Amino acid sequence: MKIVDCEIKQYDLPLARPITIKGNTITRRKGVVFIVCNEDGFVGYGEAAPLEGLHPESLDDCICQLKDIKSEIAGLENGILPEGLSGSVRLAVEMATWDVFAETESINIPVNGLLMPGAGSMVSDAVELVDVGYTSIKVKVGRQGIAEDIEMVSEIKDVAEGKAALRLDANRTWDIGQAVEFCRKVGTGGIEYIEEPVKDIKDHSEFYERTGLPIALDETLIECGLDSDLSHVGAFILKPSLIGGLGRTAEFISFARENKITPVISCTFQSSVALCGFALFAAKMGLGDIAHGIGTFEWFGDDLLVDPVSVTNGCVSLAEVMKKRLNLREDMLRDI
Repeated sequence: MKIVDCEIKQYDLPLARPITIKGNTITRRKGVVFIVCNEDGFVGYGEAAPLEGLHPESLDDCICQLKDIKSEIAGLENGILPEGLSGSVRLAVEMATWDVFAETESINIPVNGLLMPGAGSMVSDAVELVDVGYTSIKVKVGRQGIAEDIEMVSEIKDVAEGKAALRLDANRTWDIGQAVEFCRKVGTGGIEYIEEPVKDIKDHSEFYERTGLPIALDETLIECGLDSDLSHVGAFILKPSLIGGLGRTAEFISFARENKITPVISCTFQSSVALCGFALFAAKMGLGDIAHGIGTFEWFGDDLLVDPVSVTNGCVSLAEVMKKRLNLREDMLRDI
């Protein structure tokens, strides 16, 4: 079935609270929605929304690339995309072209709640997440003193005990001594894994040997691919815009399954357009039994969907996604 038309529309959404990514604090989220239509009139949506300091490409780069390939995509039949696309653009095009033909069963996709320092009490936020039904919570650590992190995570563990598993993310902020000290004082019970616990990836094996806590790879996957020792790895954190699109992400998922590693799809604070796309992709890949990092709907002060998707009991309903995902607010979009 051939794609016959494409549109590019830009958005600029306020965040409900500031977020800090790689030292950059942002209060608004900007990106573009890539819209395709096939010859039967079915519409699909993708999104490109790079973050400064995280993605090598800029939003202007993405817009230029999408403009350049718009005519090629409009005649696309075989699904083969042009070479040289940035990760954000490849994701947007693959998501839109896949979305136009999307069919999936109506299941619930679990998501993890997210706790980040800098806005209120993380312990109080953890109580709220547990109370509304989240069974998986991701906690950002390494952004304050190690003593403060130990106290904070210990309190969050008490809140979550028996109700929610914790996933920690240190973003390579600790040396091996700090990472081991943290784990010994906090304890590993109730913790599913820790993302990128040490500055030097050569210390991964030593960290695991000394703590027994599985490591989740995020930045390491982007930098090194699958060319590393995976004996200590419990999870892959898969950010499709950084990995290089949905097709490349599917390859990582297949490898993870073959090696008994948990594949977790994660967003980079994209809008609800991409979050819905990721939920559908997770279902298509048979990952409905894993909590994914796509539950950031509430981090936005406004939404691109006329009727926003909700997270209920820690899950996103695909029936709700399929019903709401195509009804965008035109007042929030600008034609390019």
